[in-house]
Amino acid sequence: RIPATIYKAKSDEKTPMVVLCAGGMSSRNEIGDYFVKLSEALNKKGISTITFDVAGNGERVDEEIKTWNQDKMDLMEVLIYLREHEKELEIDTSDMQLMGYSLGALTAVEFLNEHPDVFTNFIAQGPAWTYEEVSQLAQGDTFYNYNFPTEDGSFKEYKLDKKAAVDMANQLKGHNNIAVRTLSSGNINYTIVVGENDQDCGIDFLKDNFKNIKTIPESDHVFGMFQIGRASCRERV
Repeated sequence: RIPATIYKAKSDEKTPMVVLCAGGMSSRNEIGDYFVKLSEALNKKGISTITFDVAGNGERVDEEIKTWNQDKMDLMEVLIYLREHEKELEIDTSDMQLMGYSLGALTAVEFLNEHPDVFTNFIAQGPAWTYEEVSQLAQGDTFYNYNFPTEDGSFKEYKLDKKAAVDMANQLKGHNNIAVRTLSSGNINYTIVVGENDQDCGIDFLKDNFKNIKTIPESDHVFGMFQIGRASCRERV
């Protein structure tokens, strides 16, 4: 079973559905309850959403973190559930959108490469990282430290060691080729949203390879949720 939350828009008719793929070191609510706020905003516009936990995140934090192949399988399970319960959920599975944040955006692109006709639109928000950047950072003993906010308001330190960084770099090397081929093919309506100060997503790589990019000024990878004077969660929504 995959822990998930459905935010159903009130309507007398079937509603469109947006599937939200969360990033790493998070949960289906996303950092700062971003996906909760986003879902509530979309509900007001008559659009339903679903969020879910992948292995290693949220209620599945004790599970071994898998590769994108596992995350893609989880996403497929979510789609199967939506189709099987389309009538009772009163949603329109012929009008589904996909949005991925950070590592969730990379999972989404991998999925779209294999299933380009499932979703009508795709938004990649802060897709992280690029092969070149991870390879460079992986030269040290620890390439990424991050104080991750927990549900009780405290923070825990998150580290990726050199081996994990090399493994991720090897996966990303193939992913970047897939991303360019998939999103540049013209078969998928997409938009990439990124903060101007986002050092994790490879903004130069994105600008060099993709056309439909929207930047949020003075924003970083987490879009300044915990920093005064930067883009707020409300602005991102």
